[in-house]
Amino acid sequence: MKKILLMLGAILFASAMIAGDVFAYNYINSTSFVRMPSRAATISTVDAVFYNPAGLVKIPDGFYTELGNNFIVKNYSHKFLAGSYTDSTPVLFSMFGGFIYKSGKGSLFIVNYVPEGGGMSDYRNKFGIQTLELLQGGVASLTSPSYVHAYRFWVQIAMGGAYALSDSFAVTAGLTSNIYYYDQSFGYIGTGCVAKETTRADGFGGWLGFLITPVKQVNFSIKYAPEVIARGKITDKKMHYSQITEARLPAYLAIGLNVKPHEKVELQASYQLSFTQQKAYGNSKQPAFDPATVLVTRAWEYEFGYAAQYVPTTGSNIVDYKGKLTHAAGVGVEVRVHEKILVSCGVGYENAWLHPRAQNPFDPKLASVVVGLGGRFKATDKMDVDIGILKNTYFEDKMLFGLIKMKKNVWVFSIDLSTKWM
Repeated sequence: MKKILLMLGAILFASAMIAGDVFAYNYINSTSFVRMPSRAATISTVDAVFYNPAGLVKIPDGFYTELGNNFIVKNYSHKFLAGSYTDSTPVLFSMFGGFIYKSGKGSLFIVNYVPEGGGMSDYRNKFGIQTLELLQGGVASLTSPSYVHAYRFWVQIAMGGAYALSDSFAVTAGLTSNIYYYDQSFGYIGTGCVAKETTRADGFGGWLGFLITPVKQVNFSIKYAPEVIARGKITDKKMHYSQITEARLPAYLAIGLNVKPHEKVELQASYQLSFTQQKAYGNSKQPAFDPATVLVTRAWEYEFGYAAQYVPTTGSNIVDYKGKLTHAAGVGVEVRVHEKILVSCGVGYENAWLHPRAQNPFDPKLASVVVGLGGRFKATDKMDVDIGILKNTYFEDKMLFGLIKMKKNVWVFSIDLSTKWM
């Protein structure tokens, strides 16, 4: 009973996935995307394994390894009447890598990367974070938690192959193993943690893709990946209580165009549509109550969002409330300025996939513009080094006549080493 009262005295009324979602669905899986955010039709280089595996049929025969890391600097800003706060927690490691084998018309590979999430949040305000609400015996407390810490990411291991049926047509297919991590804790600065949750889930997915080469200088790619459903459990570290849960990666269709107007110039255009996260995938028969009764009914595991605060509903589901289709597009250019040096740049855009009232104030899903710049240096005959920098600028989201403002900006610095061993 004592533990239950403690929990009611210091719990976020709706548990949020608050870690920085710096990757969204614009899959920044490698340095090549950082320096040119348009890779859906990549060919002739090993980084095609992340975006257009069918393009691996055009690389020279051999065994390759890929290893790199993304370093992320971000700034989240949330302006709320008597409750503004910011977060600038960097992400030091977001590593990716893989093994690729190419022989004749076929290629086999296994790669590992972070397809979504990858962020960490550490909000602190000694006067209390007003968007967190505590209940004491069902009555709102006057003191809100002064810190909230979380991290969230997916790890995806992809195994598959590609095969050229002819000079103008290649196919690719494979399976993915997906692991979802999410940890969250909050409490009072100088006092300690009052609540902590961990979520672990896993599931399988896959993909199917094609590469069409009508003429030597033009390549057209299509890749489809179905929705990934990872199932696992949420564990309350304070209450020693757990329950089953699930997390999802949306299905997506990626289309790419690669044109080489000159032997030293390559133009790329990409479009990606993510089209399943708009569905409310929870149990629509589970009532969603207003904040005053959420804890009492143990429905506090639901995702935090302004929809839960201002639009209480009964007999419906607030998970993914008012989600939208996600459209992401990019264009870029690569130019070989020296036999050992290639430079590239590109721009991309992604729309917001949540309506303002459904936003999680700790990690809003905002429309953004990305600009990338970088290059590839041939260090030896068998080793290439990629470096890139990307600026992700998000559009500010407002609601309640501008009283609530959500904004974030992200910088990504990336380095990658590609090696041919034989």
